[in-house]
Amino acid sequence: MITNEVYMEIEILRKHGFSLRRIAAAVGCAVNTVRGHLSAGVKPKYERQKRRLAKLSPYEAYLRAGKRAAAIMSLIQSAKLNGHDPFLYLKDILSRLPTQPNTRINELLPHHWQPEIST
Repeated sequence: MITNEVYMEIEILRKHGFSLRRIAAAVGCAVNTVRGHLSAGVKPKYERQKRRLAKLSPYEAYLRAGKRAAAIMSLIQSAKLNGHDPFLYLKDILSRLPTQPNTRINELLPHHWQPEIST
């Protein structure tokens, strides 16, 4: 990719009768680059390439949903392993979560959790 200044320099050097090889050495690019820009006869226009979709783009929402489901299932299984009723555990932490300070979020993990609501 060459700038407009380099293209103008190529044009000027060619008008002064320089060879393609000498122009390429002067501007620091390949002879084929100089030849291509001179044969085109117009200033180079560079456009951003359009962002290509990844192969998994059509499945992106499905994959995100799977991650969310895995997080919930992990909480349920951790509650079971720690001897808690999963329904009561989730009900309690979801009711406490909006008011729980970030510094005390550890208290809501299954291995630290103590029920606040007695049912």
